[in-house]
Amino acid sequence: SAGLEPTGPVAPRLVALHAALSSRDRRLFTLHLGLALMEQTRRRTLIVDMGSDSGSIAQALGLKPTLVAEQDLREVNMRDPASIKILTQRHNSGMDVLSFPATALGGRLFSAIYLFLNYLRDVYDLVLLSLGGEIGDAEKAILAEADWVLLSGSSGHHPQFRQLQSELSLLVESKKRCEIWLGESDSEEEIFFPGTQRQSI
Repeated sequence: SAGLEPTGPVAPRLVALHAALSSRDRRLFTLHLGLALMEQTRRRTLIVDMGSDSGSIAQALGLKPTLVAEQDLREVNMRDPASIKILTQRHNSGMDVLSFPATALGGRLFSAIYLFLNYLRDVYDLVLLSLGGEIGDAEKAILAEADWVLLSGSSGHHPQFRQLQSELSLLVESKKRCEIWLGESDSEEEIFFPGTQRQSI
């Protein structure tokens, strides 16, 4: 996680997380990454849980999930840094969690995604956007604005990892992408795409 530490003016502030993992492993990877960054940097950190099982990250942290609806997001005053705090939940570590499905940004809010993400950048030092394993219109808009895109995969999810790799390679330039493989590969093929930052754990 050292490469994500927001210690300079060019450090990533908005990180999109895509995962070729089981729902359980996606939750664990995201929350442990967020908690590790909180511990190492002591910076204001937000996890935005936008997967199909939105709310599960808050639940894994021992919180009672508060699912945010599209109407709630439309009512956020983007001139007021405190406005988003009404919708987030705070873990004992100090990390905040915001839970809503990506589809909440697909309606009237779609044209305001850029403004919303920049608003989150202003309020937090680091925003981790957990997008799950699908890439729709809202996800594409988020990927275009993200400072960094992290793709994780693990054994048993090789085909899904390859599919996401291919899609992301068309949407995100290689210098903004990082791929992480958790555990042993279940394929003799090279896992990572050429030119992409890579790490096996």
